[in-house]
Amino acid sequence: MYCILTCFLLVCLLCGRPALVSQLPCDGAYMSRERTCMINGIFIWIVFMSHMHSYLSSCALWDRPFLKAVEYMGQTMVATFFFFSGYGIMSSLKKKGLLYSRQLVTHRFFRLWLHFSIAVIVFATVQRCMGIHYEVESVLYALIAWTRIENSNWFIFITLLSYLVIALNHRLLYRWGDTAMVGGIVAVFLVVMPFLLQLKGSYWVDSFLCIPAGMLFFIYQKHIESQVRKIPVPVWLLGVVLCFIGLMTYRVLPDSISFRLGEIVPCTPVMLVLVQNLGCVLFAVGVCMLSAGMRYVSTPSFLVWSGGAALFYLYIFQRIPMLMGKYWGICEAYPMVYQIACFIGTLLIAWGCCWIFPRVDFLIWRAKK
Repeated sequence: MYCILTCFLLVCLLCGRPALVSQLPCDGAYMSRERTCMINGIFIWIVFMSHMHSYLSSCALWDRPFLKAVEYMGQTMVATFFFFSGYGIMSSLKKKGLLYSRQLVTHRFFRLWLHFSIAVIVFATVQRCMGIHYEVESVLYALIAWTRIENSNWFIFITLLSYLVIALNHRLLYRWGDTAMVGGIVAVFLVVMPFLLQLKGSYWVDSFLCIPAGMLFFIYQKHIESQVRKIPVPVWLLGVVLCFIGLMTYRVLPDSISFRLGEIVPCTPVMLVLVQNLGCVLFAVGVCMLSAGMRYVSTPSFLVWSGGAALFYLYIFQRIPMLMGKYWGICEAYPMVYQIACFIGTLLIAWGCCWIFPRVDFLIWRAKK
């Protein structure tokens, strides 16, 4: 199934009739919403493959190379989610100013929290039907994304926290300039990081700084592009090199630092996590450069949908078909059927949520007015 899904994603890309370009385009279209959604659409299915494997005890021989590649990526597979989020937020802050920083709390924060709360209740209900019961305290902590009820709560917690931190720093520091404002965000993140690292583990914070990195990329995009055009290599090749360096920085460099310098210089977990953050940022920038080196006749609509309107639902609800298939014993008895059913079930759930949740939002905001 892993190789089939990978081939399916490649076919979706080829349907857009991509072509390589050597020079970085001047229109900045590679960072448009449509293009970034397409990229996130690829990575959400990579996340899907990673999560699905955690429910399977084995995989087919031809799937192992794809699975090894997915496992090696680690948290870099979500780096673009945070990076593009920071880029988009900074773009909106520049256009709307204080109005948008207020909307980050009153609209985006509340809406994301509401959607996630509904997801938590759905997960708790499904697992209760399977005979798994949670205490009220656990459910309440899960509603604020602090504990996990078989969902990616850490991602939601970091996103909600980032909304609050960005809104606060923008209101306090916008008069000092965009760079100072992002510097304040980084400072808060660096203060929070050791606590989350100690309480929750490295995977909560090893891609943390991709959010302010995306904001800085927007601020200095023209300068970055002018420097990239001076590099005498095709921009797509630069993207491949940066992705490789990012992966090596994330996966290899922390172990190398702790092994080689551990006896000379104390290597704290925070230092190693900062190195991993650097790797995630380099990987995300590499993906941007790789995207800039591709020209599409038409952007694949399935990937745009997967990384745009359906991204949250695909990310949060994908474990429900996996849980149900494991409960019914399909994952062990019929692994291929299980994987196909998980893929189709996840698509159907996301499609249904794309229809239901906007209507729930409409009713709530109309009631508030």
